[in-house]
Amino acid sequence: MKAVKTEKLLVVSNVEVSSRNAERVSLGCEHERARYHIWIDPSTLDIEDVLYKNPLEGTDRNSPEYFRTRKMRVDSKFSASLIQSMLRQMKDGDLLAKFEDWEAREETKRKADNKAAERVRRMKDAAEEMYTEIVEIGKGLLGKHPNERTSWEKNHLEFIGKIIKKIG
Repeated sequence: MKAVKTEKLLVVSNVEVSSRNAERVSLGCEHERARYHIWIDPSTLDIEDVLYKNPLEGTDRNSPEYFRTRKMRVDSKFSASLIQSMLRQMKDGDLLAKFEDWEAREETKRKADNKAAERVRRMKDAAEEMYTEIVEIGKGLLGKHPNERTSWEKNHLEFIGKIIKKIG
């Protein structure tokens, strides 16, 4: 982005940093009933050459305030002032560091969720194997004449019946 001299910084609100991939982050804000954002390389803070303008979140497509995304040059006075305002708030509020902390926490949470999901999957697999084994044991016990079953076998057959009723 070329340096553009601006008269004064614009007043922006809801400045935030977000990302969809690891190579770049989005720096966005709201100004005069519109949302704006730019893409930034987080390691160099280089700004891509386009400023995007969108309607505010939740604007109905049939509303007179709705418009399609507009791509604006970053080297106009308006764009430069808006971008400088966003960059100043990003720096003052340490938004990039906060975003990176949040992203690291989200990655840790994602890993923990994946680990828990894998554990649940393994438990379900084990439960299915146990169920199959219990059914086979039960069939073996049921194959005996009731008078030939030991008290241990009778208790286990009763227990197996209860498990099968709960599961099946």
